[in-house]
Amino acid sequence: MLNVGMLTSRKLVKAVLPLTLPGSLILMSGRVFAASENEESEEPTLLTDELSLYTTPHTRVQCVKPEVGPVEQSVASLRKSAEPYTTWFQEKTSYAVDKAEEYYKTMEPGIEASVQTVRDTSEFLMNPPPKFYPSVGAVGFSAILGLYLAKGGRVKRLLFPTGLMTLSASMFYPQHAASLVKEAKNQMFTLGSQTRVLLEDVWKRKSPGKEVSAENRKVCIRNRLRQIVGASTNWKDHQQALAERISLSKHLANSQEELPTKSMKDSEIEVHLPLGTQPSLREKYLNFHNSVRFGRILEDLDSLAVLICYSHTWNKDLERSPLSIVTALVDKIDMRRNIIYPDCDIKFTGHVTWVGKTSIEAKMHMTQFHDGAYTPVLDATFVMVARDPENKRAAFVNPLKLENPEEEKIFQQGEINKKRRVELSTASLLKVAPTAEERTLVHSLFLNTLDAKTVSFRSRILPPNSVWMEDAKLKGLEICHPQERNIFNRIFGGFLMRKAYELGWTNACVFAGCRPVLVAVDDIMFRKPVEIGSLLLLSSQVCYTEGRHVQVRVHTEVLDPLTRQHDTTNVFHFTFQVEKPVPAVVPQSYGESMLYLDGKRHFDETMKSQ
Repeated sequence: MLNVGMLTSRKLVKAVLPLTLPGSLILMSGRVFAASENEESEEPTLLTDELSLYTTPHTRVQCVKPEVGPVEQSVASLRKSAEPYTTWFQEKTSYAVDKAEEYYKTMEPGIEASVQTVRDTSEFLMNPPPKFYPSVGAVGFSAILGLYLAKGGRVKRLLFPTGLMTLSASMFYPQHAASLVKEAKNQMFTLGSQTRVLLEDVWKRKSPGKEVSAENRKVCIRNRLRQIVGASTNWKDHQQALAERISLSKHLANSQEELPTKSMKDSEIEVHLPLGTQPSLREKYLNFHNSVRFGRILEDLDSLAVLICYSHTWNKDLERSPLSIVTALVDKIDMRRNIIYPDCDIKFTGHVTWVGKTSIEAKMHMTQFHDGAYTPVLDATFVMVARDPENKRAAFVNPLKLENPEEEKIFQQGEINKKRRVELSTASLLKVAPTAEERTLVHSLFLNTLDAKTVSFRSRILPPNSVWMEDAKLKGLEICHPQERNIFNRIFGGFLMRKAYELGWTNACVFAGCRPVLVAVDDIMFRKPVEIGSLLLLSSQVCYTEGRHVQVRVHTEVLDPLTRQHDTTNVFHFTFQVEKPVPAVVPQSYGESMLYLDGKRHFDETMKSQ
């Protein structure tokens, strides 16, 4: 009975409520609040026409920082504690990956060569030459005949079959036999050269500090220089390394008298470049003529000159040298031989020959082992300057002690070289006018270009067998990346010399139409260091010719892309010789005439020393 009553009540409510609710709303009261006129909404108002069905109203978002609880604090502390280990693990992993890639790159050529050899062998056996199988049969029969004749001795059983097989094979393939004999001769020569160098080292008992290891010679010199100055191997750490070097300024001498004297023997260094005994190293020095890249030799000479000067100024009581020794001038490089063999060992020797207050002259000799003896290849003279750790001011270097008349003669030659450089700088065409003889020469060149048909100084014609100087130039551009930096985190001077030489060589080759050979490198002045990230502009100009000789001048400057400012860094002078007479270069302007005279001066100076 109770359940029936409750169901009836629910039905009644559902029926009456929809009818009574609208009427009851009329009896309810409400309030409407309006904003004051002074209060303006910060939200931009939109007109009804600007409303869109697809526009979502902007909502104010308030950033609320989450509360840091004990769990978050524990995770942060754990992460901070593990950070050194994770960093170490990442570095080791990166190092392992780099080593794996290096090993793979080292092994990849061998694997590819082996696969290619198998393919070539398979293809050869599938399509053999007409006389291949008869020759194989003859060689096999020779082996059997050798075994038959070699009765009664083990040595005979080894020699007779081998000799008869070799003789039979050489009859069928004489060219291959000659090639194998030549290769065997080269291998025996290489082994003999390596043995001789080893015996020389044992016999002379040279000090490890006086001779740089033959293995990976270039890396050894670079690593030794980094140890001396405390340079970083990573570019990202160069600022920290520079800050550490600044602290070494307190070890600089206030005068040259405070420094101990050094002898020429203290700076003597001998370095071997094993091109004949290390084929992998040989690949880095080869050019497309199957000769040695002279630009690489220039890099080696620059590194060696710096190491020689550091050997002269080395203080055993200090772990690092406070001096920054940089190349100021390449005074002269005279070639004694035009051919540098790519498969013969090279030896560099050098020592300090002259010392000033803050400058050092280092002389180096390069020889190459060929036909059983070392023969001279070139003589190089570099002038280095010592600076403070920040490379902002000059620093004093150790005075030189002369121990015998021969060393006194060498030192006097250094004084003569210094006076000659001062005289050349004083008489530079950038400072004084040409001599009377030079002015006559320039006027004669000008008259030869005038057109005889017109009475005018403006009508110019090119004389026979001549080229306008404007048409005898080449240009190049290099972006200076950190990979080419020196131990002071500036662009390596040897890299600049290599790039300038290669551009100058190319210019001479294009001008002469044949392969040029270097005769001399003269008066390379390093006027300003090249910073990392600079744009290096190189301009090569054939400025003088005579007979079969070509004088090339390479001018390098850095360009700041932000300020567009140009600054000259180096001027290079190269003398080349070609196999045929070359046309004369003719200047058109006064500036080109000065380049012509400057090139003639350098050429005449080079010919005097030959």
